[in-house]
Amino acid sequence: MSFWTNKLEIKRSYRWLAYVTFRTVSAADLESSDDVIDDFSLPPFLVHSFTKPSLGWKTEEFQDNMSPAKFVIANDAQWAPITINLFDVAEENFNASKTIFEWLGKLGFKSNSTTANANWVDALEAIQKLSKGYTGIILDHIDANGKIIETWDMEGSVLKAIDYGGELSYDSDDKLLIKLGFEISGAKYSYIYEENRPFRDDSEGDDF
Repeated sequence: MSFWTNKLEIKRSYRWLAYVTFRTVSAADLESSDDVIDDFSLPPFLVHSFTKPSLGWKTEEFQDNMSPAKFVIANDAQWAPITINLFDVAEENFNASKTIFEWLGKLGFKSNSTTANANWVDALEAIQKLSKGYTGIILDHIDANGKIIETWDMEGSVLKAIDYGGELSYDSDDKLLIKLGFEISGAKYSYIYEENRPFRDDSEGDDF
C-alpha cells in the first residue's frame, strides 16, 4: 500500500469536474458568426455523475473454407452513449430544468411541438439543430490538490434524451436528479498534467 501512496497517485472516481454547455449557435458557426452567442452553461458542482467515454469495435466472424478454423476481424469503431446526471435546485440561477428548457426554446422547440396542432416544420427544424454541435461537454480529471491531470472533450455530442427527475414519491427523501443522454461521435483525450497548473481557467476556452 505504501508503494501506491508514496510513488504513484491513483486517479479516483470522485475527483473530476464536468462542464456542460448548451449553445444557440452550432460549433461550426462559432468562429464565423457575427451574432451574439447565447450559452446556457451548467456549473460543474451541479453534475452529480458522468459516464466516461467507452470505445468499442464491431466485429465479424468468418469461417475458413479450407479448414474448421474461424477468425474474427474488427470493423468500424463505435463510441458508446454517455449519461450525465444533474442535481436540480430551486434557485433560479442554478435551476437545471429551467436552463435546459430555456435553451430548447431558443432553438425553436416548444413544449407543444409533439401535439397534433403543432407546427411540424418549426419543430423539425429545432430538432435537427440538436445534431449540429449545439452542446459542448468536457470532463477534467483532477488530483488531490485540484490540479487537472487530463481532459476528455466529447466530439459531435447530440442530446437524445432528457429525464426531468423520474418518479416522485412521498416515501422518498432522495435528491432530484435530471438525466441527460448523449450520443457522441468521438472523444478527444489530452494529458495535460503539470505540477503547478490550477483549476481550468475560463479565459482559455476549450483548447489546451
